[in-house]
Amino acid sequence: MTTLFVLTWGYSFVAVKLTQNFDGITRFRPPSGFLKQMRRISRTKMTLYTAAASLFVLFSAQPVLASSGKSDEATLAVASNFRQTAQTLANEFEALTERRVILVSAASGSLYAQIHAGAPFDALLSADAVTPTALGAAAPTIKSTQFTYAIGTLVFWSRCRTDLTHSDALVNLDDRSVAIANPAIAPYGKAAVSVLERLAPRSIAKVVQASNVVQTYALISSCAVDGGFVGLAQVKGGESSGHYWTVPQSWYSPIRQDAILTPQGEANDTARCFLLFLQTPTARSIIGAAGYQLPESKRTETVHASDWTGCLSQ
Repeated sequence: MTTLFVLTWGYSFVAVKLTQNFDGITRFRPPSGFLKQMRRISRTKMTLYTAAASLFVLFSAQPVLASSGKSDEATLAVASNFRQTAQTLANEFEALTERRVILVSAASGSLYAQIHAGAPFDALLSADAVTPTALGAAAPTIKSTQFTYAIGTLVFWSRCRTDLTHSDALVNLDDRSVAIANPAIAPYGKAAVSVLERLAPRSIAKVVQASNVVQTYALISSCAVDGGFVGLAQVKGGESSGHYWTVPQSWYSPIRQDAILTPQGEANDTARCFLLFLQTPTARSIIGAAGYQLPESKRTETVHASDWTGCLSQ
């Protein structure tokens, strides 16, 4: 298996940074008006808890690899929530095409910043539609390559609290510690803020902000917090213990996840082939089984069979 996952540099220093203004995992900064209703967990307690919760991330990180520029391989920037599913897709893609893909995982906003700064990514699989749209607006020649590959589902998951197992768990969060991803750069965190704003002032949680949904998942999994908001795909693909509740979709804006080529990847055949692969029945089946909703297949129907056939190994 040649596909690699690379996490952002922040993970490498999380245990240290947590004692320095929570750089790796920060206190929540909600919109004005909502801030007064939030009660924070003690700095010392969360410093210890979050450092322990992130250990599995520290040991899973691998060195960042730069794109080689070869037409038979591509470096893909993948939103953190989609990394497990992307790995399954990459395995299938590589087996079908004998092409190599390198997957780099981080929050969508962080990936955009890296691309804007010249990072060697050939395509972006974002957790929202806004980020790829911004990328396309800055480089009109790639705008037509943008499409929705999945629609995310937000869930509230509690692994260790047996009293948060029923459907009204979200309205009983007073004095509970709840983890969310950074809403400034993570679409799932932004959706979580919408839910918390809806619940206030009936249910006021102590909110702990992680950099992305991978760290959010780590906090919940390690029981460092009482629960938190992650994607359904993460829960289905990870811990089987605990309980989760699917948040009504009317409580947050749809998490439409879009893909797009980057300016660097415009001439990369492997990156183009991977985006074509995402629109095939095989890939859509994998995405749906992982816990994502599937977008309408209008664009899929426009993908020429000859284009995808040309990507397959002979």
